[in-house]
Amino acid sequence: MYKTRTHIIGTLILIYILMGFLVPLAVYGQSNDISIVSTYTIVGGGIEPGDIISLDTVQNVFYRSSIAADKNMFGVVIENPVVVFRSEGGTIPVAQSGVVPVNATTINGPISIGEFVTSSSIAGKAERYGGSGNVLGVALEPLNNRISTSTLQVGGREVTAGTLLVELNIGPPSGGGSVIIENPPTIIIQENNEFVGPGLVAVFRYLAATIFVIGSLYLAFKYLGSNFTQGVISIGRNPLAKSTIQAMVTLNVILILIVAVGSFFVSIVILFLPI
Repeated sequence: MYKTRTHIIGTLILIYILMGFLVPLAVYGQSNDISIVSTYTIVGGGIEPGDIISLDTVQNVFYRSSIAADKNMFGVVIENPVVVFRSEGGTIPVAQSGVVPVNATTINGPISIGEFVTSSSIAGKAERYGGSGNVLGVALEPLNNRISTSTLQVGGREVTAGTLLVELNIGPPSGGGSVIIENPPTIIIQENNEFVGPGLVAVFRYLAATIFVIGSLYLAFKYLGSNFTQGVISIGRNPLAKSTIQAMVTLNVILILIVAVGSFFVSIVILFLPI
């Protein structure tokens, strides 16, 4: 009876850990967000998530890109990152890799899936790549007047505007890298730009990870810990079954260790996988 109860409890706890691992992994498979970014100070106003950012390497300032196929493209402003490395004075998260939403227009024609996109003359907005200069990345979604009803007036003409997912690969279309700086400078903000931080998404992640760890350890010590105590007592009452009871006690200790390590690993998965 003791052996059967131990096996049942151990199996249930292992299933609990496995479910905790598979759920965030399944959500990750449907996610296109990016989890790890750095923050920077960007000059100028009107900055929005999805805007393309460039770096002036002469003056050491970040700004919204406003040159087509800008060779100084640096990254894209994103919202609600999971992990943020904050630079001194920096407040705005900017991604340089991964799949991120990007603000774009059809000023250089409709954008199809698989086409290169790059910066444009419209501040912060992407356009279809024209064949020269650097690219921002590859469009994973189309943008045309059938998909988006938003428009902008540019030079007396109306163009479609919207947001599409882009796999970032900043540099020449055949490869290459973006503008990288080892120590981002502290820059004085010329205008007051408010940016919403991680908010409820990050709070939920930490809360879920904490609850999972505490719940796993509670179950482990409540059931397996009590079995450990009962096993020690049973040895004194039934010396003939000493070897069997010792084996069960050892199994309980191993299961407790598995639960502790497994719950810690799953909590890391919950915190760091994009959801």
